[in-house]
Amino acid sequence: KREDTISPSFQGVNVISRNHIEVTFNDASRFDEATILDVNNYTLTKSSEDLVVENAEKVSFKNGTYKVLLTVADLDLGTYSLKIENIADEFGNVIKEVKRVFSVKRDNFASSTVSGYEVVDTDTIKITFTKSLNEATAEDLANYTINNSIGAPIKAKYEDKVVTLDTAEFVEGKTYKIT
Repeated sequence: KREDTISPSFQGVNVISRNHIEVTFNDASRFDEATILDVNNYTLTKSSEDLVVENAEKVSFKNGTYKVLLTVADLDLGTYSLKIENIADEFGNVIKEVKRVFSVKRDNFASSTVSGYEVVDTDTIKITFTKSLNEATAEDLANYTINNSIGAPIKAKYEDKVVTLDTAEFVEGKTYKIT
């Protein structure tokens, strides 16, 4: 693979909840993950007050798109500015400083809900959510119960708003409810 000279690019910012902001980047190469998960590379401001970015957690990396979930202090309704700097790819190309202004609206505080599901086969189901989830919570088997003698799933894998559950075998023609 030839060395590239193109810096990563900022793609967008999305308010997930009162305490979470999802930031999306793109690059043809792999990212230097330490830079993308360094909270010091993000500055969140409301009016002239800097707010603490407490944590940066990988949501997904797929087809050159990297999503990171920033944990922040409680957001209020209003306008914020997010400054991003020092994000690099594997070749040391660093993003130019980016500043984005975004608004926090009441709808941003709504919980994620199920937007759809797909029965993949007799023992696998994919559940799609409306917003990104915390990976540890999404993969916690105790958060799922399936009726009709199935019980908890055997395995849960989360990637980019989709939880894939491996379960005991479903019986064709039988209706199941997941809670």
